[in-house]
Amino acid sequence: KSVFRSYDVRGAVPQEMDASTAYAVAQAFIQFNPAKVVVVGYDHRQSTPELRDALIEGLLDAGVAVWDIGQVTTDTTYFASWFYAKNGVEGAVMITASHMPAQFNGFKFITKALQPIGQGSGMEELYELASKIKAAKPASKRGVCISKDVMVDYLSFVRSFVDTSVLRPMKVVMDVGNGVAGATVRKVFAGLPLETTELCFEPDSTFPNHEANPIIPENRRDIEAKVLEIGADLGIAWDADADRAYFIDEKGQFVHGDFLTALLAEQFLQKHPGAAIVYDLRASRVVPETVAKCGGKAYMERVGHAHIKHRMRAEKAVFGGEVSGHYYFAENQYMDNGMIPVLMVLDLLSRSGRTLSELISELGDYYVSGEINSQVKDQKAAMDAIKSKYADAKLSFLD
Repeated sequence: KSVFRSYDVRGAVPQEMDASTAYAVAQAFIQFNPAKVVVVGYDHRQSTPELRDALIEGLLDAGVAVWDIGQVTTDTTYFASWFYAKNGVEGAVMITASHMPAQFNGFKFITKALQPIGQGSGMEELYELASKIKAAKPASKRGVCISKDVMVDYLSFVRSFVDTSVLRPMKVVMDVGNGVAGATVRKVFAGLPLETTELCFEPDSTFPNHEANPIIPENRRDIEAKVLEIGADLGIAWDADADRAYFIDEKGQFVHGDFLTALLAEQFLQKHPGAAIVYDLRASRVVPETVAKCGGKAYMERVGHAHIKHRMRAEKAVFGGEVSGHYYFAENQYMDNGMIPVLMVLDLLSRSGRTLSELISELGDYYVSGEINSQVKDQKAAMDAIKSKYADAKLSFLD
C-alpha cells in the first residue's frame, strides 16, 4: 500500500514494486477509468522496459488500445492525454519516478476527465482495485498497441506561447541531469538565437553526475559554476522527467520557484486582467502580493500537482506555480509543463532588455524560508506545541 502515494504510484524496484504491480495497476486503472484508448509514455530508467511491457500487457488484456508514444518527458505525456482526446484518447499513464534515485520507478495517471489521480481523487480506490487483482484477466477482445510520434504537435504547442521571432541572441546553459529530456530540449530550442552549453544531456539511468533533482543545492553546483565561467545570460535545469524547470540568473544565483511564479503571473495578468493565479503554501508573500498589485486573484493551495490542478479548475485560474518548480497552464488543461516557462522567460528577457536578476529584484525583497522538514516522535504533540507557542498568530492547517 505504501507505493500508492499522494500524487502517484512510486517505489523501489523490485523491493516495493515489480512487473506484477504494473500489470495490476494497469487493470485497476481501466476499472477506475473505463477507456478505449490510453496513451503510455515512459522515461529511461533501467527498470522501465519491464514495467512498461507489463503495464501495456495489462491494458491490452483489459481490451484497451494503447498508443505507445515512446521515451518522452512527463509533460509530453500530459499534453498527449488532452490534445488527442479528439482522436479517442481517454487517459494516459507515464512511467517515471520523477526526480527520485535510480532504483525507484512509478506511474502517473491522467483520467478521461483530464484529471490526475491522487489521494482524495482516486488513489485510494486505485489501491483497492489493484490489490484484488491476483492473476491475468484478459478481456474477450484484446486491445492492440501502436507506436505514435507526438513530437511535432507537442513542439508546435509549447512554442505557441511566445513569438520566437522577437527572441534576442542569448548565451544559455542547460542541464537535464542525465534524465530523459535531452532530445526534447534540443528540439524545442532548435533554430532559436541561443548559444547553448549542454550539461548531462545523455540519458543515463545511473545519474552519474548528480541526482536529477535541481531543487537540492548540491545538484545545481555544476550549472551555477558554468553560468559564471562562460558569462551566460541564463541557466536552466530540469528534473529527470522534465516536468519541472529551475532557473539560474546571470550572476549564478538560483531563482526560487515562488519568485518565478510571481514573474510569470505578471505576464499572464497583463493578457488576462483580473484572472486567478494558484500557488502552493510554501511560497513567500511575493506571489500573493505581486498578483494583488497586478489586479489578479491569488489562491493558496496544498502542495502537490493533483491539488494545484484541481484548484485551478475550480477557480478557472490561467496559471499556477509551485516552489518545487512545477508550472501549470490553463491552455495545457491545467497541467504542468517544463518547457513553456523557459520560453516565456526567454521572451521576457528579450522584450524587456533586462537581466533575470534585475527582473527578480524588482519584485521586492521577501523572506524565503524554503521547505523545512522535521522528524518527530509524536506528530500530534509537536503540532500542539506549535499551536500553543503561536496561539496569537493566524494559523492555517490547509496542508
